[in-house]
Amino acid sequence: MAIRVKNIEINSFAQEIGLRKNDLILKINDMFVEDFLDLNYFGAEEKLKLEVIRDEHKLVLQGKKSFETPLGIVIDQHHCRECVNNCIFCFIDQMPAGMRETLYVKDDDYTYSFIYGNYVTLTNMSPQKLDKLIKLKISPLYISVHSTNSELRKEMMRYKQDFEILDILKRLAENGIEYHTQLVLVPGFNDGKELERSLGDLASGDLATLGIGVVPVGLTKHREGLPQLPLFTQEESVKVINIIDKYREDFPYIYASDEFYIKADLPIPDADYYHDFEEIENGIGMVRMLLDNWKYHKAKFADFILTEVKQDLVFVTGVSAQKYIKQIAYELAELITPYKAEVQVIKNDFLGAGVTVCGLLSFADISAQIKLSHGQIPLFSQDIFNSQGLTLDNFDHDYIKKELKRNVVIISPMFEEWSLR
Repeated sequence: MAIRVKNIEINSFAQEIGLRKNDLILKINDMFVEDFLDLNYFGAEEKLKLEVIRDEHKLVLQGKKSFETPLGIVIDQHHCRECVNNCIFCFIDQMPAGMRETLYVKDDDYTYSFIYGNYVTLTNMSPQKLDKLIKLKISPLYISVHSTNSELRKEMMRYKQDFEILDILKRLAENGIEYHTQLVLVPGFNDGKELERSLGDLASGDLATLGIGVVPVGLTKHREGLPQLPLFTQEESVKVINIIDKYREDFPYIYASDEFYIKADLPIPDADYYHDFEEIENGIGMVRMLLDNWKYHKAKFADFILTEVKQDLVFVTGVSAQKYIKQIAYELAELITPYKAEVQVIKNDFLGAGVTVCGLLSFADISAQIKLSHGQIPLFSQDIFNSQGLTLDNFDHDYIKKELKRNVVIISPMFEEWSLR
């Protein structure tokens, strides 16, 4: 248990006490250090004593740090704690081979949960790790529960050890740690009565639940050797929403994902349903925010088209969002005369017809299906690209522009900003 110093910042506390590059930090103020959270938490004290290994020798470096002086320790990239489960619905297990390495990382790291809002199962935590999490008061967390029925949870997640999720959640609550929770529903497994059981348990006053996000299982066509699972039907989706609405009467922080409303063919709720949109990264409230932002920004966006783009627009979208994108395109067309706006829906042949969201479209499918006339410019959601600007199948903006032989417009997934590339 130690972290390696990658670099020391100039005029920092670390430089002042003589810490060096490649030193191994064992402890800060007698507390073991093993990740960036530990470093920032224990390193926030005014008086610091660092136990360090340098060239196989142990030494102690110490000093007093003012509030204004940076700690100045740059460490190696954090090694992500990975999932130890084998969930029947794991999306990563359904990814085709040969894609970028990050798409196969099964992140189950509580530090990323706290910093980035990633959902974790907690099944890879030893009692010592749990004690540490509690001691550091790491809150809020984002926890994948799926079911509060221990036997069913174990069956669905296929872990081997005994693990009582409700006991863990109660202990966290008793120690002042709050959490958002997630239920990935699989028809015939954890929906219906089991969903009611989970919602009742998670909304209990004994827990510190901030919210409950309910999302449907996602299935690709790459399920060789994996359990055969069904997708939700329209009727089943309506039942899920009805159950959620019933439990929201007493605990209003339960949310059905946008996909359930789309599958059920029901109107997307108004903004107040989602409160502060804290579950939006889980596909909960994205459509409502998109539509509301469109209303707010549409005059400005129309001016952008008229003054900078000066071409007919083709919105490129997936199957699930097409209804809402067509509504936006219809309204936009009335504002940008003489230019036009239309929508082209791309089916997901790369991952399979069961995957309908825009953010999981590949450029291979877009390139094969898009039809552009002279004078048309395609408009893509930023959701199609990762933080490095790459599509699911590793194509960047410049490559796409070259292949399509034209510029492109990129908009943020909730219509907050846009650019001409």
